[in-house]
Amino acid sequence: MISKFEWTEKYETKIPQIDAQHKALFEHIDDLTLAMYSGNSSAEISEMISFLAEYIDIHFSEEEQLMRDTMYPGYGEQRSAHRAFTAMFEKMNAEFIEKGPSSYLAIHIEKALRDWWENHILNIDFKYSA
Repeated sequence: MISKFEWTEKYETKIPQIDAQHKALFEHIDDLTLAMYSGNSSAEISEMISFLAEYIDIHFSEEEQLMRDTMYPGYGEQRSAHRAFTAMFEKMNAEFIEKGPSSYLAIHIEKALRDWWENHILNIDFKYSA
């Protein structure tokens, strides 16, 4: 059975700009999930890689700027988490460039994104939003 990666109130940080960006990410992850189950993951994975390349640059920059502006004491932890995700994305992108889109890569990316972002929002972003 297909499991949607739906945005719910439990993910809300109450920071409108951040929540809007997170919602867009969830929609793209869900698009990848749906594409995998309909056999169109090759086309969707290219879209996801392009989206993520832009998303992480914009989202992480804006989120980190908000933290600097408010002198958030957990900034270092957030920055480290963002750098870890960026490194993970760079590995995915390198595999995509080297081997091209595949069902295996789509599954790997979709699972990694779901796991990382759910953990990051609920356990790290929530510290900041408080």
